[in-house]
Amino acid sequence: MLKPLQNKSADVKIIDALTHFFFFLLIVLAILYREERLVADASYYFFRVVNNESFWVEHDRYILILSQIAPFLASNLGLKMGTVVLLSSIGHVLFFYSIYLISRYVFKDITAGLMLLSIQLLGITSGFFVPMFEFYYAMGLLVLFYVIFTQSRHKWKHIPLIILAIFIITAHFYAIILFVYTLLVYAFEKKDFKIKKYLPYAGLIVLFVLLKPLVISEYEKGKSADFLNNLVNNNYDFNYLKSWFSYIFKNYWDWAILVLSTIGILIFKKKYLFLLGYSLFLIGLIAMVNISSYGFDLSRYKEQINFSLMFLAGFTFVYCISLLNIRILKYSFLSLISIVFLFRIQSIWEGGKQFTYRLDEMKEIMDVVQDKKGTKFVVNQDDLIYDANWSYPVESLIFSSIHNEKCVSIIVDDDYYFSENNEKILPSEYMFRRWEIYDLSKLNPNYFKLDDSEYSRIEIEN
Repeated sequence: MLKPLQNKSADVKIIDALTHFFFFLLIVLAILYREERLVADASYYFFRVVNNESFWVEHDRYILILSQIAPFLASNLGLKMGTVVLLSSIGHVLFFYSIYLISRYVFKDITAGLMLLSIQLLGITSGFFVPMFEFYYAMGLLVLFYVIFTQSRHKWKHIPLIILAIFIITAHFYAIILFVYTLLVYAFEKKDFKIKKYLPYAGLIVLFVLLKPLVISEYEKGKSADFLNNLVNNNYDFNYLKSWFSYIFKNYWDWAILVLSTIGILIFKKKYLFLLGYSLFLIGLIAMVNISSYGFDLSRYKEQINFSLMFLAGFTFVYCISLLNIRILKYSFLSLISIVFLFRIQSIWEGGKQFTYRLDEMKEIMDVVQDKKGTKFVVNQDDLIYDANWSYPVESLIFSSIHNEKCVSIIVDDDYYFSENNEKILPSEYMFRRWEIYDLSKLNPNYFKLDDSEYSRIEIEN
């Protein structure tokens, strides 16, 4: 991928060791927090795959299939739910690790692993617990695309490159921007401006832009409307910019240090054109991110919104490390990114405790209702210590299938009374989410069994 280190056996061994070490830590976290990683979208897609024993794609983002391979195979093999959950969690890490192994041992790229690690760690804490974000996967494929594009000399390489490009371009709008950025980095660094080399990918982007409006979903229309509304109605003045800098240096200091280090290296190497391009993309993405999500909260959603900035910083920083010929500088910056990775791993470990406490509370409720009649229950969310989230009914089905003899559906008042669900739902139905009520026959009996009863209320003692 990035400029390979030449004749530097010590450097290669150090980078290899760091890469394998941090992937090992990620796998350990994935094992320890395997159940905690089924929150929100993660539980939604996991349930869809396991219940249907087939892949589940929405908004024409077919890259989601890659994130579903492990639970798809495990459920079709009839493995126990606990095993399916474990393999699903590990699978999210193994996806990136497999790309690293291909990049390192097939295409002999040394530094791709650091980039793949930055995708999973840079700027991420709560996002680790909802790994179903298609943008993460798209950027993993972008690393593989760049490796093959720059390292392979095989005449048939454009076949896998086209396939990878389709997945990337259709995954997310920001993915298209970063796709263009990586190609520009190659073109200007290698001074390779042969139009025919880039024409197929430019054509794919144009085709996507022309066809997407024809199949755009209501969800995507809403996101576009929100972007335009924020642009027109929100105030982006000096005070906002000042608050943004304060927010970044307090919560994303690791990203800020990598950005400043990258600028320093580019100046040191006198790569002023590269610096200009990097700065333009950086400023442009900062503007777009703040229009997409106005304000400075520390939510999982905000981490996902900021992810384009994380990739831009991580990709370029690793590239800049490969430019350094002075060993002390190279080792210093390798130490820096290692510190960043360790900091984020520690943040994930600490942040995961809240997810564990929330899960423990749910398990206590599931234990209580085991002796009660029926399999469907309503609780008052005000009696809960931790946020229920819209995925609470989905999670209750999954975790009771693992830990209890009786599978149960637990919903909160907000779900039960939403849009008069309490009057609509029949004994032969269950609530998947507050927006979706399905017949019991739609459940996969290998994993989920609910009886033909009404939802009954239970009281929670704190």
